Amino acid sequence: MYTHRLEVALAALLPLPHAFLENLDIARISTTLSSRSAIHTLSSHLASSAGGSLSALMAHAVHVKELWQDMVALGLYDPELWDMLDLAWEVVLGALNLAAA
Repeated sequence: MYTHRLEVALAALLPLPHAFLENLDIARISTTLSSRSAIHTLSSHLASSAGGSLSALMAHAVHVKELWQDMVALGLYDPELWDMLDLAWEVVLGALNLAAA
Protein backbone atom coordinates (compact mmCIF):
# COMPACT_ATOMS: atom_id res chain seq x y z
CA MET A 1 0.00 0.00 0.00
CA TYR A 2 2.78 2.39 0.91
CA THR A 3 5.31 1.30 -1.70
CA HIS A 4 2.80 1.18 -4.61
CA ARG A 5 4.05 -2.31 -5.42
CA LEU A 6 1.09 -4.53 -6.14
CA GLU A 7 3.01 -7.79 -5.82
CA VAL A 8 4.17 -6.87 -2.32
CA ALA A 9 0.65 -5.97 -1.18
CA LEU A 10 -0.85 -9.13 -2.68
CA ALA A 11 1.91 -11.34 -1.26
CA ALA A 12 1.27 -9.82 2.18
CA LEU A 13 -2.38 -10.88 1.92
CA LEU A 14 -2.14 -14.32 0.35
CA PRO A 15 0.52 -16.99 -0.18
CA LEU A 16 0.30 -17.11 -3.97
CA PRO A 17 2.80 -18.69 -6.38
CA HIS A 18 5.97 -16.68 -6.87
CA ALA A 19 5.64 -17.12 -10.62
CA PHE A 20 2.31 -15.30 -10.55
CA LEU A 21 3.52 -12.50 -8.27
CA GLU A 22 6.66 -11.94 -10.32
CA ASN A 23 6.27 -8.88 -12.57
CA LEU A 24 2.70 -8.36 -11.39
CA ASP A 25 1.15 -5.26 -12.92
CA ILE A 26 -2.34 -3.88 -13.45
CA ALA A 27 -2.66 -5.53 -16.88
CA ARG A 28 -1.96 -8.95 -15.40
CA ILE A 29 -4.37 -8.30 -12.53
CA SER A 30 -7.11 -7.22 -14.96
CA THR A 31 -6.53 -10.25 -17.16
CA THR A 32 -6.65 -12.56 -14.16
CA LEU A 33 -9.82 -10.92 -12.81
CA SER A 34 -11.58 -11.58 -16.10
CA SER A 35 -10.46 -15.21 -16.29
CA ARG A 36 -12.46 -17.68 -14.21
CA SER A 37 -9.88 -20.40 -14.89
CA ALA A 38 -7.01 -18.22 -13.65
CA ILE A 39 -8.91 -17.37 -10.47
CA HIS A 40 -9.73 -21.05 -10.01
CA THR A 41 -6.05 -21.96 -10.36
CA LEU A 42 -5.02 -19.36 -7.78
CA SER A 43 -7.88 -20.40 -5.48
CA SER A 44 -6.79 -24.04 -5.74
CA HIS A 45 -3.25 -23.06 -4.82
CA LEU A 46 -4.48 -21.06 -1.83
CA ALA A 47 -6.78 -23.84 -0.62
CA SER A 48 -3.92 -26.32 -0.97
CA SER A 49 -1.44 -24.09 0.87
CA ALA A 50 -3.98 -23.77 3.71
CA GLY A 51 -4.33 -27.55 3.82
CA GLY A 52 -8.04 -27.17 3.09
CA SER A 53 -8.51 -25.54 6.51
CA LEU A 54 -11.54 -23.26 6.53
CA SER A 55 -10.21 -21.41 9.58
CA ALA A 56 -6.89 -20.66 7.83
CA LEU A 57 -8.76 -19.46 4.75
CA MET A 58 -11.07 -17.34 6.90
CA ALA A 59 -7.97 -15.70 8.40
CA HIS A 60 -6.93 -14.72 4.86
CA ALA A 61 -10.43 -13.37 4.22
CA VAL A 62 -10.21 -11.29 7.39
CA HIS A 63 -6.90 -9.78 6.25
CA VAL A 64 -8.39 -8.82 2.88
CA LYS A 65 -11.40 -7.27 4.64
CA GLU A 66 -9.14 -5.36 7.03
CA LEU A 67 -7.15 -3.90 4.13
CA TRP A 68 -10.44 -2.92 2.49
CA GLN A 69 -11.51 -1.16 5.71
CA ASP A 70 -8.17 0.64 5.98
CA MET A 71 -8.36 1.82 2.37
CA VAL A 72 -11.89 3.12 2.90
CA ALA A 73 -10.97 4.82 6.18
CA LEU A 74 -7.95 6.49 4.58
CA GLY A 75 -9.92 7.54 1.51
CA LEU A 76 -7.46 5.89 -0.85
CA TYR A 77 -8.28 6.25 -4.51
CA ASP A 78 -5.82 4.03 -6.29
CA PRO A 79 -7.65 1.97 -8.94
CA GLU A 80 -4.73 -0.45 -9.26
CA LEU A 81 -4.74 -1.17 -5.53
CA TRP A 82 -8.52 -1.64 -5.58
CA ASP A 83 -8.20 -4.10 -8.48
CA MET A 84 -5.54 -6.01 -6.55
CA LEU A 85 -7.88 -6.15 -3.56
CA ASP A 86 -10.73 -7.38 -5.78
CA LEU A 87 -8.47 -10.15 -7.07
CA ALA A 88 -7.45 -11.15 -3.54
CA TRP A 89 -11.12 -11.31 -2.52
CA GLU A 90 -12.10 -13.45 -5.52
CA VAL A 91 -9.24 -15.85 -4.86
CA VAL A 92 -10.12 -16.18 -1.16
CA LEU A 93 -13.80 -16.77 -1.93
CA GLY A 94 -12.86 -19.39 -4.51
CA ALA A 95 -10.54 -21.12 -2.05
CA LEU A 96 -13.26 -21.14 0.61
CA ASN A 97 -15.69 -22.69 -1.85
CA LEU A 98 -13.18 -25.37 -2.83
CA ALA A 99 -12.34 -26.19 0.77
CA ALA A 100 -16.00 -26.37 1.77
CA ALA A 101 -16.92 -28.70 -1.11
